Amino acid sequence: MLKSRNIVRDIIFFILLMAISKKTIERTWAHIKKEKPSIFNKIEVHELDKSFLISLKETKKQIDQAIEISKASDMHADKFEQLKQMRNEVKQVESKFKKNSPATFLLGPLGTTAIVLKEKELEKNLINIMNDLGNILYAFQGNQQEANIKIVSVEQGLAKNKHLIEYIT
Repeated sequence: MLKSRNIVRDIIFFILLMAISKKTIERTWAHIKKEKPSIFNKIEVHELDKSFLISLKETKKQIDQAIEISKASDMHADKFEQLKQMRNEVKQVESKFKKNSPATFLLGPLGTTAIVLKEKELEKNLINIMNDLGNILYAFQGNQQEANIKIVSVEQGLAKNKHLIEYIT
C-alpha cells in the first residue's frame, strides 16, 4: 500500500515537471522570436575588404588587355590559353572571397580569424596570378631577364602590370 502512494506522488510530480518545462520552453521561444532581429543586429560580422575587390577587378581588366594583345599578335597566340586560365582563376578567387560560410560568424572571434586567414590565402593566390601575368607581359615585350622579378604585394603587382601593358600598347 505504501508503494502505490509513492507511485501516484511520483506521477503527479512528473506531470507538474513536464507542465513547467513546457511553459518555460514556450516563453523562451516567444522571447527569441520577438528579439530575433535585434539579436542578429548585435552580432558583428566581418566585412569584405573593398580594396581587394577593386584589385580583383583591375586584375581582370589587365588580363583582358593582355588577351587583346595576344589576339592581335600571332607571335603570342600560345599565351592566349594561359591568359584565359588566369582569368578563370581570378574569378574563382573572387567567388571564394565573396562567399563565407554562414556559420563562421556564429563562432565569434574564431570565425573572424578563419575568414581573415582565408583572405590572406586568397591574396597570395592573387599575387601568384599577377606574377604569372607579369611574366607573360615580359614575354610579349621580349624581355625575359626581368620576368623573374617577383612582386610581394597586390598594389605593387597592379602598378607593375599596368606599366608593362602601357609600354606594350
